[in-house]
Amino acid sequence: MFNYIKTELSAKQREIQSIFIEIEELSNKQNELLIQQKFFAKEPLLNSLKGLIFVSLYGSIEYTVSEAVKTSEQFISLQRLHYNDVIPSLLTRFLYQHFDTLNNVGRKQKWQRRIAFMQKLTSNEQITENICCDLELPTDGQNIRKSQLEDIFKTFNIRTDLLNAQWGGRLKDIVDNRNAIAHGNKTAIDVGKTIFLADLKTRIDEVNAFCTEFISLFEEYIEKEEYKLP
Repeated sequence: MFNYIKTELSAKQREIQSIFIEIEELSNKQNELLIQQKFFAKEPLLNSLKGLIFVSLYGSIEYTVSEAVKTSEQFISLQRLHYNDVIPSLLTRFLYQHFDTLNNVGRKQKWQRRIAFMQKLTSNEQITENICCDLELPTDGQNIRKSQLEDIFKTFNIRTDLLNAQWGGRLKDIVDNRNAIAHGNKTAIDVGKTIFLADLKTRIDEVNAFCTEFISLFEEYIEKEEYKLP
């Protein structure tokens, strides 16, 4: 079920690794010329590639998170379960249209809509297949940072120590650098020239580890049917 995500993630990781190899080669050449006190003409290219790595790293994170959530919700919706079969927090997804209606209703219909919602909630109907197909992530709609991941785990009631303080800081750094480039606040060269090679390698390794673990968490969640009420 999650194999297509793993396959695509592997392709993204190979692409990032190939860019990093090119960065290493350019960096080695730069060091050689520095020793020889010669000019390194490809320094802008080197720094640009280092900066663009952040765009690719965030792309891997966003893809992994979005697809794992989407695949899990789709699977659950196809199990012919009813509302009282699943943990309450998932109803915020499977009944999202009714929650949205409550938010958008005027004062005149406020109580009628609330009553209709409670009737729907207690009706114990079967969950609609693929109800969450085009639904956004259960977050505030901002870039994926630690707080957004916490919202996702709360929605699925997944307990994990994946979101430690160190990863939260790394993720913020990746998102901030990615946004600076994507929004035109900084060039990829400006971002890249402040990054050491060892730090970049650490970020790549940590993103790979996070994405792999994130998929595993949702695989285990589905396999153990943790979406069901005991």
